[in-house]
Amino acid sequence: CAGTTSLTINPFACPTITVTPAPMPGATVGTAYNQTPTASGAPGGSSYAWTSTGLPAGLTLNASTGNVSGTPTAAGTATSTATYTGPGGEQCQGSTTLEIQAFCCPQILIHVP
Repeated sequence: CAGTTSLTINPFACPTITVTPAPMPGATVGTAYNQTPTASGAPGGSSYAWTSTGLPAGLTLNASTGNVSGTPTAAGTATSTATYTGPGGEQCQGSTTLEIQAFCCPQILIHVP
């Protein structure tokens, strides 16, 4: 006996992962910081794994929620990335940046009568 059938293979295409806000609100060296970006674009009910590069000492990233918190000790730019893992193990990513500014003293004016 012989028979035939047809098979359609639909390759997985990564959805566009959007992270907001982009960029994140700025931080200042020596000032407490606490922000949680959100990721969207993956199929409903999906979760994201968060990673960060360039995060200075004093700030930490929650890998489950994306929350960045703490008190930065150095200026610089950090990138937080949300990763959705597709059904075949494909990595779909979106990211946002965080600018950490050095502490700046306010201008003080002295008026002598």
